[in-house]
Amino acid sequence: MVERPDQETLAAFVTDHTAGGAAIYTDEWSGYARLATAGRGRATAAHSPKTREWARDDDGNGVRETHDNTPEGLRAALRTFLRPFAG
Repeated sequence: MVERPDQETLAAFVTDHTAGGAAIYTDEWSGYARLATAGRGRATAAHSPKTREWARDDDGNGVRETHDNTPEGLRAALRTFLRPFAG
């Protein structure tokens, strides 16, 4: 959690928690645009109604490297796993 969701806060958070040259996978929100100036690479998956791209295979090897659904998928898997233990 951050106090202010702006470009400066985001850039500071990313540079504090990643190594120089790290690749950051995001959606197309413009707030991520300045990450390149912080020495981080960026790949995007576009979620706009016109493109509907959820993942992309950038190098053509059949593995979709560019996506940003990993955190959501991990949360969903964890929730499903823990459901039998509730209550």
